[in-house]
Amino acid sequence: MFKKILSLLTALTVCLVLFASCGSNGEADTQADATQSTQETGTEEVTAEEAAAEEDGQNPVMNFVGPYQADRCSLLIQASGEKDAIITASWGNSVSSSTEWTMTATFDEDTLRLNYSDCEKKTVEYNANGDIVSEDVEYTNGSGRIQLFDDGTLRWENEEEPETFQGMTFTFLAQ
Repeated sequence: MFKKILSLLTALTVCLVLFASCGSNGEADTQADATQSTQETGTEEVTAEEAAAEEDGQNPVMNFVGPYQADRCSLLIQASGEKDAIITASWGNSVSSSTEWTMTATFDEDTLRLNYSDCEKKTVEYNANGDIVSEDVEYTNGSGRIQLFDDGTLRWENEEEPETFQGMTFTFLAQ
């Protein structure tokens, strides 16, 4: 029962963050359609999405922002600056505890990879009201990468804990 409550709280938090940042979904959908069209023709010319990003200075991470889920781990990608992303992840340990990672990554458009070197991992304990009781930082300055795929999935390679996410595929949670 407690695990279900924690999972619901985590999902609600992700939904609230997404709701607050959903102002440009129509433009992102249009750009995604243009990218798919270019990919289907197999051309290697500049896609409409890339041209639009260059023209208006849009962060290319915008095409991948949102919540992803794998097992008990939820991950949220948000665009930051010209080609960076803020990534937060949470693994529900129990109703009163979760492991959380936060990092800032730079997006490599050629490989569709988010590379980071400032990851902080901590375990957070909550009381019955959901207030934070304690935070135990396990490490800072962790490095790794998040490989994005056009099918709405990603894989996370964390150099500090290579076995933690090995074999896990995160799936985009449609809104």
